[in-house]
Amino acid sequence: ITYAENATNIQQLDRVARLECLGQVSGIAAQRLAVAQCADNDIATMTHGLIIHAEQAEEILQAGQADLIGIAREALFDPYWPRHAAHALGADPDFAAWPEQYGWWLTRREAHLQKIGAR
Repeated sequence: ITYAENATNIQQLDRVARLECLGQVSGIAAQRLAVAQCADNDIATMTHGLIIHAEQAEEILQAGQADLIGIAREALFDPYWPRHAAHALGADPDFAAWPEQYGWWLTRREAHLQKIGAR
């Protein structure tokens, strides 16, 4: 795909977004149009909004509904969301990616939770 073709595709997506803002296309219809445009033209897509669980984000990625997940406001609530997600999905089960001063305690906490049957 050439730069000019890509620019045209982005302009078409921008038009869909403007129509949505003007109320001429519903949010779901605009999303479907945008996803179709991006899929047809090999443009990466990002989704966001009320994605609060790692499993939810992973399902979206695995289903091909987006290429990136924006966590935005969820990161305000939980600044360690990416680290918690990595742990929940098994990518960092022993907290090795955490700063050392946190990781040692979290490892002990996890072992205790498993011991008492809370995990």
